[in-house]
Amino acid sequence: MSPNISDNVFLNTEEDLPSSSTTTTGGYGTGSISVKRGNTNIFKSNLSTPVLNTMVFNVAKNATLCWLPHPVTAYKNAKYVQRQEVHMADDSASIILLDWFTSGRMRRGEHWAFDTMSSFNELRQGPRRRLVMRECLALENNEDLGLPSVADRMGAFACYGVLLLLGPNAQTIITSFNTACAPEDNEVAKPGKPPMISPTMLLSVTPWGKDGAIVRIASETSAEAQAVLQKYLAPGVQEFAGDFPWKLSG
Repeated sequence: MSPNISDNVFLNTEEDLPSSSTTTTGGYGTGSISVKRGNTNIFKSNLSTPVLNTMVFNVAKNATLCWLPHPVTAYKNAKYVQRQEVHMADDSASIILLDWFTSGRMRRGEHWAFDTMSSFNELRQGPRRRLVMRECLALENNEDLGLPSVADRMGAFACYGVLLLLGPNAQTIITSFNTACAPEDNEVAKPGKPPMISPTMLLSVTPWGKDGAIVRIASETSAEAQAVLQKYLAPGVQEFAGDFPWKLSG
């Protein structure tokens, strides 16, 4: 499914995915705000190939796509690949796209215990679909590789997310996150080191082109990540949507 976005649209759409299927999900809206609640839970897989979830958006001139789903939760031994591709008519379109994950079912003691999990996000622009932004993440637990487990590499962090921001209607949000990451007067920013905005959270902003940015967040709880995303997203979304109709919650 390829939703066609012809006006400012706020979307939150997910499907529960069985472990043995290839699924395409999407949302569609024109001139309205549509919201669908639900979590994306990836169950244990006994197959050699992962579950594939693909979403493609087509965003018209002067339109805004605001895609803020619930976080993906990959269960123990799950195999999951997610692809999200946005086709923008031109540089008048705006994108606010969130891609985030939790470490599993914490009440069952799961902590990054999936087999594999990958996410690919691409923003393309114009009739030739020129690539303007790409963000990829690939995590794998494989003893044969001789690498530390994902849990060892992630440490205490139980939630990781990426927020892609591009276009005119994303500028207030970019400014908000830049302000949050600015060093205090008595501190010196260190290149390549994300700021510790709390004892349990890392947050960074990477500029992208003339009007884009990539925000990365890691926290020890999904609730803390949700609160920070809510705080800095809401003012910018309210500028074009009139309200922030959904409070992020896991």
